[in-house]
Amino acid sequence: MTATPLRKDNRDTYRYFGNPVYTYSLRQGIEDGFLAPYRVHRIVTEWDAAGWRPSQGDLDRYGRTIPDNEYQTVDFERAVALKARTQAIARNLTDFMKKPIALPRRSSSASTRSTRTRCAARSII
Repeated sequence: MTATPLRKDNRDTYRYFGNPVYTYSLRQGIEDGFLAPYRVHRIVTEWDAAGWRPSQGDLDRYGRTIPDNEYQTVDFERAVALKARTQAIARNLTDFMKKPIALPRRSSSASTRSTRTRCAARSII
């Protein structure tokens, strides 16, 4: 049993377990009240927007030379991690989490369990 969607980077999961015998969508899980609804909070930093290239002789935190390359969003946290970028994202996310959330209006058809889940949860991906 896995809740892992099929992606290029996890094909081994499907090779090991085989194809799913039953699927339960994220939307259905939210509608049934088992999963919390979420909002995507996208953050685009200056490094994501413009890319980043190390200066000649730049070293990583272990003292190794950073390969000369043009790094883009897909590379960050995989091939290279920029401390200032990570701090900017953490600061933005922390400020966002401090803001009050607007709770959905309770409809007469919504179950108590489902409404309680919506009100208590704040998931960001």
